[in-house]
Amino acid sequence: MPHISVSDVERLKLVGYVARTMELEAAFRVYELERKVNSTLSRVGAWMRQQDLELSPEKTEALVMSGMRRQGIIIDRGMTFRAHVEKVTKKAQKTALALARLFPNLGGAHAGRRRLLAEVVHSTVLYAAPVWARAMGIARHRQKTISCQRIMALRVASAYRTVSTEAVLVVAGLIPIEYMVEERNMVYRTEGELDRAKKDARETVMRKWQERWESSEKGRWTRELISQIGAWKDRKHGEIDYYITQALTGHGSFMSYLKRIGKLAEDKCRYCERVDTPRHTLFECERWDGRRIRMNLEVGEEVTAANMIQLACATKQGWDARCPKNIRLEWELWIRGNRVPVRKELKYLGVIWDWQGLFGPHVKYICNKAQERVMALSRLMPNVGGPAADKRGLLAAVVQSILLYAAPVWAGALRMKKYKDMLLGHLRHTPIHLLIEERKKMFEAIPGYENGKEARRQTTLRWQEEWEAHTDSAQWTKRLIPDIHTWLNCAHKTTDYYLTQALTGHGSFKSYTYRIGKAENDVCFYCEETDSPAHAVFACGRWAEERLRAEIVLGQELTPDSCIAAN
Repeated sequence: MPHISVSDVERLKLVGYVARTMELEAAFRVYELERKVNSTLSRVGAWMRQQDLELSPEKTEALVMSGMRRQGIIIDRGMTFRAHVEKVTKKAQKTALALARLFPNLGGAHAGRRRLLAEVVHSTVLYAAPVWARAMGIARHRQKTISCQRIMALRVASAYRTVSTEAVLVVAGLIPIEYMVEERNMVYRTEGELDRAKKDARETVMRKWQERWESSEKGRWTRELISQIGAWKDRKHGEIDYYITQALTGHGSFMSYLKRIGKLAEDKCRYCERVDTPRHTLFECERWDGRRIRMNLEVGEEVTAANMIQLACATKQGWDARCPKNIRLEWELWIRGNRVPVRKELKYLGVIWDWQGLFGPHVKYICNKAQERVMALSRLMPNVGGPAADKRGLLAAVVQSILLYAAPVWAGALRMKKYKDMLLGHLRHTPIHLLIEERKKMFEAIPGYENGKEARRQTTLRWQEEWEAHTDSAQWTKRLIPDIHTWLNCAHKTTDYYLTQALTGHGSFKSYTYRIGKAENDVCFYCEETDSPAHAVFACGRWAEERLRAEIVLGQELTPDSCIAAN
């Protein structure tokens, strides 16, 4: 059949045949739709009469649609495309999470291949982008699309999740997806040569991306290194990896970063006393002076934060000098013409040394070994019966001796919170980190730690300070035992299953069993009061006779604040 196409200024699209004619109109309000359709039908009727055709009212029908799905696009009543954005972002996020499992930080595909697979997520989101491009004007829709892209950007760059979205997109070289939508919309709307339209659209979005990057409050260290996005993204050589990304983002094996996220107690450099920031490690620390000097000689000028990336992108030689594939030093040792193998870890005299000097493998080793001993010894010490408390303490010393072996050597591992927590989980008699520091200071003959008795007194004082500083836990035990020194030096002290319940408040008290879901209420068995440790030990009438006998023996009234001191 002959094809007829007519359009007017009011967004009319008319597709007609000799026998049938269909009109598509869109409006946000009913009266607007009615006005536009009637106006258009009048013009169509006039045009048809000029062509010696006639419009049959008897065969004309109208259908008002509040939403539909057409060619994979969900069109809602308000033309906001909210349902479409939610659908494609959900699908893209599922794809991104599946692909992310294939890209570990170390190993796997290089950044170029990761970037290629990231286009799978982009193509899912960007399908028919010119149709729903207006949806990017809503912040909620922008956030949904960028969250999908962020997953892939983190995997392309092998970056930590703490890196900001702005910074990781720049490092990975991925244009923000909202600008990609805008780019496709510009190309679709532009008349003329396609290649020219694509080039102009790319220049526009890159300019907008650069302006937003310069005004962003996030990724300041990355922006100092990569000031010009275009030069970085369009470089012809060099790929990023796990180590380079750490240097570019400042999120990695830097003491300042590890302290900020709670993994270390201090932010001092391993090799000097200065704060270990990315700038310090890359451009200031004396430990890496040799590498920096070689790098400066290779490129013929001094490397700074302002010119490092600029020179690295200029030539492949500059990239290789500034962005080595492996930042760890490679050693070649020879003895009498024989090459000595260099390992990442080495066990010597019972201590596992690692290439970073953090002793992380050693801490894991002794914790696993101590855990085996704890599991074996715990079978010999039931809650009720079994050895007395003093013999149990002797057996606990076996575990303590495993954990404290050569402690002065690897005491620096306590700077990392995860290793400190790992050790505390295996020994709760005395805080293990204080015992390790005590042995280290005795080994170094620090004043106040010249002999074992004085060293233990100093350790007890530090333990007392930590005990008083903990205000959010063990409140009941702290009230009963305010002074650790008095408790530890009690000559006739012996604990058992029942005394420990009274001291900790964890046991056969209704308030405790109710809190852990083992009782229906927290009311005392013998009265209507709440059965707390304080009530059961010091107030409940059921035990008044026992308390009276104890007060007669001690010669004073029993209270939570005085009962331990009186004993």
